[in-house]
Amino acid sequence: MLGVTEPPPGRVRARITAQLRTGGAVLLAAGPWKGADLRFRVTGAVWEGLGRGHGVLRHRLVTVEVSGRGAAGGVPRRAQWWLPGPYGAQPVAGGPLATHGGGGMRVVG
Repeated sequence: MLGVTEPPPGRVRARITAQLRTGGAVLLAAGPWKGADLRFRVTGAVWEGLGRGHGVLRHRLVTVEVSGRGAAGGVPRRAQWWLPGPYGAQPVAGGPLATHGGGGMRVVG
């Protein structure tokens, strides 16, 4: 994951993208990234946990919209995620993004 306040120049973006593809990895950029295949956007959020005027905020249900270009394009897809989940972000069971059976994910760096 890369936090960017300003996207790097085109040559740098192209070099990073090529190296990631060669290594079979993906880049998650927290910010604008020209040429990104997918874009994740939070379109709504609801907090839970407060009682009638008292209590502790415990969970937040966010609606995430995913849109893309090229092969990843088409109609934007939406799913709802609980934040925080028991082990980090956890999709709501049966959501469209939760049914993907792709490979595992690991943190590097």
